[in-house]
Amino acid sequence: NVESAIGEGSTFVVRFHALPGHKEIESKKVPVEEEKGEILEDTEKKVLVVEDDENSIFAINFVLKNISDADFVKNGEEAIEMAKKNKYDLILMDIGLEGISGLEATKEIRKLAGYKKTPIVAVTAFAMVGDKEKFLAGGCSHYLSKPFKISEFKKFVTDILIKK
Repeated sequence: NVESAIGEGSTFVVRFHALPGHKEIESKKVPVEEEKGEILEDTEKKVLVVEDDENSIFAINFVLKNISDADFVKNGEEAIEMAKKNKYDLILMDIGLEGISGLEATKEIRKLAGYKKTPIVAVTAFAMVGDKEKFLAGGCSHYLSKPFKISEFKKFVTDILIKK
């Protein structure tokens, strides 16, 4: 049996048939503390996520949902258009995109007013020797290779947004 209440926790009851002569063990209700995201309350931070992999989108959305407002697009063309329409505090840019690559999209976004110093993170599976340097030289301010640990990613993004 499962009972759950938002903000209070969940109770799971499992019953096993006991052998004759055994007594029922009384269970204790143990409060479960929900992990709170580090919400940046001073101002609403806006993040653009450029990602075409559904698993990565899910993981990134899981991290960002409590720390920022995020827009998601799946290609470089859409990223450029969104950057023209909105001002983002951080851009998470997949590099291996269909059509315009993430690196080309980064170069175009850097040309837009207000994006010269905006953190643009290359979030990519490209991890060969020289890739990081290539992306940083191409306009990205940070580099993060996939796969990443959710906890490390959360700290990474939060640290960037706090410094911004």
